Amino acid sequence: MTSDHTAMSESRPAIPLRLHYPSYPIRITYILLGLNFLVFVPTLLARDFVYGWGSLIPLGVLQYGQWWRLLTAGFIHGSVMHLALNMYALYILGREVERIFGPWRFLTIYTLALLGGNLLVTLFSHLESLTIGASGAILGLLGALVAYFWRNRKQLVGAKKYLINLLNTAAINLIIGLLPQVSLWGHLGGMLAGLVAGLVTIPRYKLVRAPHPHFEFEPATSQEIAGVFLLAAGCALLLALTFWLRG
Repeated sequence: MTSDHTAMSESRPAIPLRLHYPSYPIRITYILLGLNFLVFVPTLLARDFVYGWGSLIPLGVLQYGQWWRLLTAGFIHGSVMHLALNMYALYILGREVERIFGPWRFLTIYTLALLGGNLLVTLFSHLESLTIGASGAILGLLGALVAYFWRNRKQLVGAKKYLINLLNTAAINLIIGLLPQVSLWGHLGGMLAGLVAGLVTIPRYKLVRAPHPHFEFEPATSQEIAGVFLLAAGCALLLALTFWLRG
């Protein structure tokens, strides 16, 4: 009986292991949500002051050196609906990106996307136009997810279908950018910056077999760190180009 049972066991095909990639805890997303809600309070009480000192006005950046506008504009929203839509998108996409990429990669992607979108606004929009909102940075998170699921489309179950949904969402948001009062350059620049940042910072995994088979995160490589610095240098170069062309 023992030998027959052994023979039957050996003849059965091996069941493939379904291992899941590890995930990070979510913290930075909630901090960003809190900051946006916190900034909205003084915006309601002193709209002209907040707009005057924090919104993105290309003339203020180029003629008066008010570089902080490239960052602060991403935390200012013009209405409850504007804030609610962006924060809902940040809650959905931010948690997904931070879970996959981790807090510091996530923050890097978000910051570079925010800068990338606002730099394109500064380069191409009217000098006295006013741009506010986190949509460029949030679409950068969408771009990072496109990069991740494209890179892992053969390893992750359902990745191709999810990738198609992400691309459809990206296309819809670019079309929305054509509407009045919506910044096409902010949307496009943020999405492209997030896509490139996502490609540079995609997490890598190693298979560990003991005490049981599972994946673990590999530490950041020197190429990844160098890539982030190159992206930051690219933002600085784009700013310098903007000064040269429009300053």
